[in-house]
Amino acid sequence: MLWQRIITSLILLPIVIGAIFLPDIYFGFVVAVLLTLAAWEWAKLTNLSKRQQAIYLFALWAAFALCVFVSPLFVSLISILAWLCALFGALYFVLRYPNVNKKIFIKGGCYWSLLILVPCFVGLNILHVISIPLLFMALFIVWAADIGGYFIGKFFGKHNLAPKVSPKKTIEGLVGGVLLALFISNSYSIYLEFGSLKLINFIGWAALIISGLYIFLTLGKRILNKKGYLKLSFLELVFIIIIAIIYCLVWEVGFQDWRLLLKNSLIIVVVVLLAVLGDLFESLLKRIAEVKDSGTLLPGHGGVLDRIDGLLFAVPVFILLLLLSGF
Repeated sequence: MLWQRIITSLILLPIVIGAIFLPDIYFGFVVAVLLTLAAWEWAKLTNLSKRQQAIYLFALWAAFALCVFVSPLFVSLISILAWLCALFGALYFVLRYPNVNKKIFIKGGCYWSLLILVPCFVGLNILHVISIPLLFMALFIVWAADIGGYFIGKFFGKHNLAPKVSPKKTIEGLVGGVLLALFISNSYSIYLEFGSLKLINFIGWAALIISGLYIFLTLGKRILNKKGYLKLSFLELVFIIIIAIIYCLVWEVGFQDWRLLLKNSLIIVVVVLLAVLGDLFESLLKRIAEVKDSGTLLPGHGGVLDRIDGLLFAVPVFILLLLLSGF
């Protein structure tokens, strides 16, 4: 299963990167097709008839076309309002499950999914137009949160995050996803702002500090306890990584920019939390539909909806936070 995920990811990565460097109109078409595949899988989860699926997909493409021809400012405002409605709805259902009305998802779930899919379409296209590096940043945050959550949860996970919705997701995985997203995103920011030399210094110092603190603390525990080598707890490892990231950022970027660093880090944390919510909400849909994956198009990953569920909620909030921060 893991090897399937890795091989599929390696095949998809150059395709995704190539699509990002397409002209705006072609990129928008690729995003529309991708979201249509996700919508089709969503329709299957809710057991829509063929006729209902056709109406639903027609409504989706009509919304995409409307976004292209209507004023960008108007589209952005409507998309943000629609996304906020979907966000609070998703949060409510995830927190309330299984005490929810399942008929909402079976009968009408597809149609209010437009409140999630269309804002994501708008958000990805806005990022592509204004700044491809920012688009990569949003993708890196979501990917890092997914990878960090998977591996940290697998090796350190003990406390369930939402056991009734997704039993395999853990609090440790969430923390690991946040930490990896912080590290990857800040590394990318340093590369964009200062170049590859600063990036190498940042990664090198971070690795050195993490290794040094790890050895220092484990030896200290061994001396104090006199019981031989002892492993560090998960919280101690988190503490080490946070200290390393903060120290290296201040050292490489400069203490005078600490407010900017704090603001960027807060944006990353919020985006990761919303990406996790998207993942949980999709898990809720699959649990109600009693299926393991939304589809079989991507070996090791399931369907398209399984792969982009985090992006659906993360991209709009990323743009919203950029606007609120004065970008």
